[in-house]
Amino acid sequence: MLDLNSIRPFLEASPNAYLIMWADKPHYTMVEASTAFYEIAGSSASQIIGNSVFDGFSAQGGEHNEKGVRVLKDCLDRALLLKKKQRCSLQRYDLPTDQGYEVRFWTYEISPLINDEGEVCYLLQHVVDVTGSVLSEAEEKSFDPLIDAYPDAVGSLDLKGNFLSANLAMLNLTECSREDLLRRSFVPFIAPEDFGRAFSGFQKALLGEMAKFETNFISTQGSRYVASCTCMPIKINQDIIGVHLIARNITNLRNAERQLEHYHQRMASIIESIRDGFFAMDRNAVVEYWNREAEHLLKMSSEEVIGQSLWHVLPKGLSTKFYASQQRAVNERISIRYEEFSAVSQVWLEVSIFPSPNGLSVYFKDITERMAAERALEESEKRFKALVQNGSDVISIIDRKGTYLYMSPSSMATLGVGPEFWVGRNVMEFVHPDDAERIRGMLHASYTNKQLHIQPFRFKRNGEEYRWIETVITDMSDDPAVGGLVSNTQDVTERVEYIQAIEDQNKRLREIAFIQSHIVRAPLMRIKGLADLICNYEEDAGQVKMMLGLMNEAVEELDNVIQDIVGKTDNL
Repeated sequence: MLDLNSIRPFLEASPNAYLIMWADKPHYTMVEASTAFYEIAGSSASQIIGNSVFDGFSAQGGEHNEKGVRVLKDCLDRALLLKKKQRCSLQRYDLPTDQGYEVRFWTYEISPLINDEGEVCYLLQHVVDVTGSVLSEAEEKSFDPLIDAYPDAVGSLDLKGNFLSANLAMLNLTECSREDLLRRSFVPFIAPEDFGRAFSGFQKALLGEMAKFETNFISTQGSRYVASCTCMPIKINQDIIGVHLIARNITNLRNAERQLEHYHQRMASIIESIRDGFFAMDRNAVVEYWNREAEHLLKMSSEEVIGQSLWHVLPKGLSTKFYASQQRAVNERISIRYEEFSAVSQVWLEVSIFPSPNGLSVYFKDITERMAAERALEESEKRFKALVQNGSDVISIIDRKGTYLYMSPSSMATLGVGPEFWVGRNVMEFVHPDDAERIRGMLHASYTNKQLHIQPFRFKRNGEEYRWIETVITDMSDDPAVGGLVSNTQDVTERVEYIQAIEDQNKRLREIAFIQSHIVRAPLMRIKGLADLICNYEEDAGQVKMMLGLMNEAVEELDNVIQDIVGKTDNL
């Protein structure tokens, strides 16, 4: 039997950690240990000596300790069976503390101690605590110059959540120096309301799974961010020794999303307030939006339509024409506008289709009143056109300088030439020289008078003869549809000539009256005077004869006058 007393001084003086166990499988009772072993194991001799190694180092503390105990048992059994040294390169076994368990990593060798009979009487375990080097390796493994330049915040955490490394973006996010951040827990950087979610993600990574979560992140200076975080396990030889924490500052993104949501709400409010019907659909014709006016005009609620294919829900009265217009808008990337009567709502609709990157936007409105007004206007225009084209009056539009802008077709009958002759020519070219000054004055007066009545003046017809015309000018320069002076002209030649004939007749009648009152009276007075003399003069017959001759002359004069009057009356 090997004498333990002979090796006890060696164990006490050795800086290495040794443990001697009896080869009493399956207990492997611990019988001696070096001072260094007690130190790294955090135990005393009373807790070690005389106890099974599996009582002193139980499987409690989690799956890592359970695995550590299994590996230790296998090494002990193989060393006992094979009588050869067994080595465990790296094994995690956490030691209990007042706060729980402390992560520890070990390597060890188990050497069988053989007696003179060739039997294994003891097993010697040489244990090395490699926790420091393993964590340092993990820290070095997690740090890379490329990671330091990575725009997202990247750090490595130990199994307690303390920072082992951090890149520049993480330092900026936490507003810490590297020295201040290392060995600090990640927990104070998490907003209290988000701690449960963040710690759950950390725990999930410790179990070997990747975890993603969003949290409000608070820096050491009190700055608050919204961070999208990812936790991934750090593994060495399939053992999880820490957690990678990757955090992306998405504050601006979330603010932009809130602004976009506010914008969408505002746009929805605007769309709902407009009087046009509106709906939007994606590239597959699935309805994405349907406002209240669309519900009213097409008699379908948004609940019935949104999320459905438009072709399954669109009223049949619209499908054919709308489908063709929609296809053209999509294929040619152009806006389409058309009008059609809706049999569903019994109204006329004006439909406008606009292509967008994601589909189509469609606006439509009730134009029934407008269509009725347009039809009424069309009928009115037809009546007006008939009056203008078939009436005897000549309708024209001139500017203030007298240039013709429009001439009605009736100019052919009244003025001898068609409308194309007049447009672009000036009215003064055709006015009689004796009337020109008066007409210029009337054109000038149109600046201050809304309507002018121009008395008859002479106007050249067909470039040859002058005709008398009468015109009423109305200023419609402010009307965009007219933009000039509207002239309504009549040929009054017959009326003017008739008036002139009456005036000539009246002149002759006045002359007859003058003759009757003056010229006829003179010979009559002479005849009357001679008659009186003859009656009162009886002595001289020759004198009487002379007086009768004078009377005869007066009678002839009177006869001539009467003949002249008769001649004048013949022309009346």
